Amino acid sequence: TPMQRYDFSVAVAKAIDSRVELEKPTKKNPTPKALFDDVSVPKSTKERNDYSYFASIVEKGVLRGENGLFKPKDSLTRQQAAVIIVRALGMEHNAPDPGYQTSYADDARIADYARDGVYIAQELGIMMGDPATNMFNPYKPLTRAQASAIITRFLQYLEEDLQQNYRDDILLFN
Repeated sequence: TPMQRYDFSVAVAKAIDSRVELEKPTKKNPTPKALFDDVSVPKSTKERNDYSYFASIVEKGVLRGENGLFKPKDSLTRQQAAVIIVRALGMEHNAPDPGYQTSYADDARIADYARDGVYIAQELGIMMGDPATNMFNPYKPLTRAQASAIITRFLQYLEEDLQQNYRDDILLFN
């Protein structure tokens, strides 16, 4: 089953524990405004809570639409998933510059906007290509099972590797 863009975005927002206010609309706290023309603010409380997570990472620049649209029900491609994960980590500009390449046979097919994301997600071990063909398949839809594995590795990275990096930074720079 293909992973939808909106569902993956909400999962990433929850994984990074994006701080959101989960409150019912009142006069002081009105119903939030739609961020994209094709993503309406839900009526039910549970769906509105998910929307709050979605809105929080849109406001932080993790997600971007195109021409006012997000296409929430579209299948998420592998390169889009890599970009979202890397932006959520704040590492979108950490790829070497200039002229680096991924080790994948289909490196030339990776879109320019996604190149850093794919490279960094691979280097962090959060996303991998197909070991049999050495292809990343950037335009292939991400399945829900693949998305689950990616989110699991993303959470492991947040839990283990970021703590180690923080400790190393404290020891080396203080």
